[in-house]
Amino acid sequence: MRQWVLSFPWPLRLLFAARPQVLTQVLNVVTRALSSAVVKRAGLTRRAGGQTGIVTFIQHFGSALNLKAHGADCIQSSEW
Repeated sequence: MRQWVLSFPWPLRLLFAARPQVLTQVLNVVTRALSSAVVKRAGLTRRAGGQTGIVTFIQHFGSALNLKAHGADCIQSSEW
C-alpha cells in the first residue's frame, strides 16, 4: 500500500473550506490521475480491464485546529 498526501496553498484551502464540492472535484481528478499512473506502471490498460483500489481521506484541520484542508490517498500497490 502506498500513501500520497496532497497539500494545497492557502487560497485553495480557504476555497475548499467555503465550497467543499470544489475539493471533491479536485480530489476526483487527482485520484483518476494516480489510478491511471499505477495501472500504466503495471503494464496494463483500463481498456484491458486494469484496475486499482484507492481510498481518499480528507482532513480539514491540523493538530493545532488550524485550517489545513488536504487529502491522503491510500493506493493499493497491486493491480488486477
